[in-house]
Amino acid sequence: MFSQPAVYRKKLRDLALENSVVIQDWTPNERPVPHGLILAKSRFSEKEAHQWRQLIEAMRTDGTLKRIYERYLPPSEAAKLLEK
Repeated sequence: MFSQPAVYRKKLRDLALENSVVIQDWTPNERPVPHGLILAKSRFSEKEAHQWRQLIEAMRTDGTLKRIYERYLPPSEAAKLLEK
């Protein structure tokens, strides 16, 4: 199964399977793919997308994203999501 840590860790915990699976990172030396908000061009104008980017950056700057990520992920994984 391929999945992002934020997803598989919660699912494994919910199903009490943390000790029943082996997690492998096949590309440990590659930088993580930056994740964020994905907006469809058909639904958001360039101006609206820019406003969302500004909002997300403000949340990164003021620590809101870090607090949210660390609520659900180990600090090391949260830090990876915040890398630029």
